[in-house]
Amino acid sequence: MHEAISQAPKGQRRTAGADHTAVPETPAAWQEFGSVYEACLPVVLRYTLARVSNPQVAEDLVGEAFERALRAWPTFGHRATARTWILGIARHVIADYWRRGPPASGPVPEEAPAPQSTLEEGAQQSESEHRLRQALARLGEHDQELLALRYAADLPLREVARVLGLRETATRVRLHRVLKRLRVVLDDKEE
Repeated sequence: MHEAISQAPKGQRRTAGADHTAVPETPAAWQEFGSVYEACLPVVLRYTLARVSNPQVAEDLVGEAFERALRAWPTFGHRATARTWILGIARHVIADYWRRGPPASGPVPEEAPAPQSTLEEGAQQSESEHRLRQALARLGEHDQELLALRYAADLPLREVARVLGLRETATRVRLHRVLKRLRVVLDDKEE
């Protein structure tokens, strides 16, 4: 028996196998994806870190998101910016991670041990960061995601709306309400 290679649009090839994954075929397509990868990696990593709080897990999830993006690159129709598109893929990867639950090998430490020279610097911020993390944890999943896209990924409101599939006005109102709830939670923590 032989495996047939399915037809793919010009400039793309389909790999043989069960998943028929499309990948860029031309050097220009690979170069374009490489440029997008370099431009989007910091944003996707910041967003993913804000969603999972574990650097090792975040790096794995970012890798998976870019792997999925590479496989889907030939179908990217430029209807949105590449950053918005890849963040949408990252959202799905993170959702899959939370649905699967933590790895069976046991809990992964939240953060790698800090070098001695940064312990003093980190101690000053650790209390306020801890309070903020606790306050964020009290917000709903959708609220946390909105804040991560807007502030951790540093996306403009228009792109946040696109990633979430909402109108810009609705996103602005939602963000205002989430920030108001976060202030209340933080104020409760101070008392």
